[in-house]
Amino acid sequence: MTPSKSLEKLELINTIQCLGVAYHFEREIEEALSYMCTHYEEYWIGDLHAIALCFRLLRQHGYYVSCGKYHSINKQMKKLIHENMIYLIYQKYL
Repeated sequence: MTPSKSLEKLELINTIQCLGVAYHFEREIEEALSYMCTHYEEYWIGDLHAIALCFRLLRQHGYYVSCGKYHSINKQMKKLIHENMIYLIYQKYL
């Protein structure tokens, strides 16, 4: 499953739950989340929205997902935020 398809699937699961009709799709949701639980690390390096959505949905459905597995992603995000802040400060003083 490609990263964009995975994100689309997670967003669909989230929308179905928000609409309150998730009980009609319990088997499909469980299959998708089971797959995501075993493969989530390979996809979303640098996509904070996808990481957060996947983490929340997996935890919400009872999967154990360690926060520590996101440590390398956290380092990359901190670097990206730092670079963006330097750019914004630089733009302000031009």
